[in-house]
Amino acid sequence: SAFDLDLKFRCNESSAQTAALTVNLIDGSGATVYEDEQTFELQPGSTQLSHAITLKEAKLWSCQSPHLYTAHASISLKGKVIAKSTERIGLREFTYENERFYLNGKRIYLRGGFWEGVYAKHQSYPDSREEVRREIELAQAAGFNLLRPWRRPVPQMILEEADAAGLLVIASPAVECMSCWPTITPKTPDRIEHEIRQLVLRDRNHASIIWWEMFNEVTRKEIAELIPTMSLMTRELDETRLILDESGGWADGAHFYLPYSSEKQTLSELHSYVRAPVSEKHWKLYQDLGKTDTNEGNTVIKAGTGLFVSEFGFGGLPEIEANCTLFAAHGNPKLPAYRHHQKILKALKHSMAACEFDAIYKDVDTFCRASQTVQARGNRRQLEVLLSNKNVSGYCIHAFTDGDWILGAGLIDHWQRPKEAYHAISEANRTPSILCFPDKRNLKEGETIEITIVLRGLNSPLPADIELSNGELTFKLSNLNWSGQDNFQQTRAYIPSTLLNVGSNT
Repeated sequence: SAFDLDLKFRCNESSAQTAALTVNLIDGSGATVYEDEQTFELQPGSTQLSHAITLKEAKLWSCQSPHLYTAHASISLKGKVIAKSTERIGLREFTYENERFYLNGKRIYLRGGFWEGVYAKHQSYPDSREEVRREIELAQAAGFNLLRPWRRPVPQMILEEADAAGLLVIASPAVECMSCWPTITPKTPDRIEHEIRQLVLRDRNHASIIWWEMFNEVTRKEIAELIPTMSLMTRELDETRLILDESGGWADGAHFYLPYSSEKQTLSELHSYVRAPVSEKHWKLYQDLGKTDTNEGNTVIKAGTGLFVSEFGFGGLPEIEANCTLFAAHGNPKLPAYRHHQKILKALKHSMAACEFDAIYKDVDTFCRASQTVQARGNRRQLEVLLSNKNVSGYCIHAFTDGDWILGAGLIDHWQRPKEAYHAISEANRTPSILCFPDKRNLKEGETIEITIVLRGLNSPLPADIELSNGELTFKLSNLNWSGQDNFQQTRAYIPSTLLNVGSNT
């Protein structure tokens, strides 16, 4: 593996100086795997220097094996070290080819969630590294390999822990959320350029970051006009990563710039929110994405193209009463999350009494857990349909963590307590997996129903027989004929309706 170490520094001397650059690379075991020294002319003012490094047996960074190197660089003048820098780096290649994502040449299905970055004690900054590690552990345990921090540069400790854990990250600047931010002024373009430039320069050495997301859901002409300019500026700052010009594609469709390329290509990248329970209409929408030429908003979808569904999902209330107790004991009453919980608790108590819901639910948290059941079923059903669509190359559910104004959207709450939906998504993410979809939803008792069975993540041997169970009854299907390719097989079969439960089937 070969890569370049690019250095930029400033010399305050009035004349050129002969300096020495020393570079060494340390692997995870502490062994020095590369060491070199070279002399160069240090010119007055700014100087840039590129040092080529070649490793014969480089260990690549991946989700399963996040190998990191520590790079040390120092500059000496007349035998005295005058500047030094240390960076922890990972070597990997991530790209998009033939409608699919690839990490180090191997196809990868992106399983992601929104990382709202709103914390119970310090709002936008984690309480500790342990808190970040806990979030990452929960994400990976649920089957996620990707998190999308919400529209701002995250604290360095988050990226450092993501690097160490092998978690992929989509990075974005603190600009443009729909129609409300930033305010349009004559200085807005300069401000946006500054935000993006500083983000890329600060974070481009993190192996976990797989692409830069420039904008999100752009609705204003003044912002839309900046999309191409900001994307090409980012390409100058970082040649190696994918660039997504606008998530959601509201302005003019979403586009990718591939690594080392300044030409944009159309990407079927969608934001799609549907209700729960999932209706037949919306189930068919997700099932048929990419099967025919169609338009979703300003995004043109061609038949057979790959899709990245970067926003979907359904919310469910956290246990408001329990969370308020935690906030009172450990939280900060000045923070929005603290106040929002208190307001919602008060409103729910009043509304439940007024609607006589308190005769059905013994307390607020019982009602909240009921809403979590709806969230769990809705999110799992939406995800299962997306997973059964062979045109979908990845997803990002909204959301992995609870936030501020989307307080109930998360799979885990502000105190990192998993909701029922967390466990439902964990089950859906299992690989290999079998997904079953009945042709009819309204059945007569005892009726036989035809179903589609999708098998994901298993190449061979494909099972000729499988057993389906609802926990009480078991039904065996024999002599199945599978069709498909690329870890994606499906078949048709008949089952008795007695195998299905009312309202919920897994």
